[in-house]
Amino acid sequence: MKNWIFIIFFIFLVSPVYAIDGKIWEVMNENEKRFYLSGIQDGYSDPYYAAVAIACEGLDVANNPCAKKALTQLFSNPLIFFDVELLVRMIDSLYSDPFNNKIKVTTLVKLAIKKSEGKSIDTDINRAREVISFFNKPVEN
Repeated sequence: MKNWIFIIFFIFLVSPVYAIDGKIWEVMNENEKRFYLSGIQDGYSDPYYAAVAIACEGLDVANNPCAKKALTQLFSNPLIFFDVELLVRMIDSLYSDPFNNKIKVTTLVKLAIKKSEGKSIDTDINRAREVISFFNKPVEN
């Protein structure tokens, strides 16, 4: 029980570190950006692998139709298999607009992937800016 309490405490302690925005992104070097985005990929894919392994009783795609179907869906998910180099350039470009500096990288990852698929992200960017401005308003007494 004490181990679980420590783990939960540790997660809450370090979780703000993962929520970086444009101010932090701009001081990161290229390797740090790639490493960070690779961590996001792992964060999306690792739990999925674990869930498939349990639900399908293994990951043997040659002999297990359940695993084959699940992993095929996983491999087609652009949030898990994206080009890290391209994403770094796209996020750099999105953060070049100062109005996007407070939007979290995790949000921009999803928007950059959407943009790379040829879809418009204008509405999504505006919505993200509105959310940020709402939470940054001073509290009135």
